Amino acid sequence: MIVWSVTGPSGKYHNWQAIEKSQGVLDKTFTGTTTLPRYSEPGWHVSLFVTDKLANETDYKEANLISMGFPHIIDVN
Repeated sequence: MIVWSVTGPSGKYHNWQAIEKSQGVLDKTFTGTTTLPRYSEPGWHVSLFVTDKLANETDYKEANLISMGFPHIIDVN
């Protein structure tokens, strides 16, 4: 399961979405959606929490995502 969260730049709004994938163990494609408030401020930050069926857990904060080359900010237009 992957739980991803987005936090507004002011820290006033936080939203998260749990994504579960029950198909093949080697299938590493996960998709999910979230809804941001209308007229949201730009610069939302993303973090991930990943766990498997054996309870192995990893928490990827913004600095982790940056160091791995992943996008970590969502632009709101």
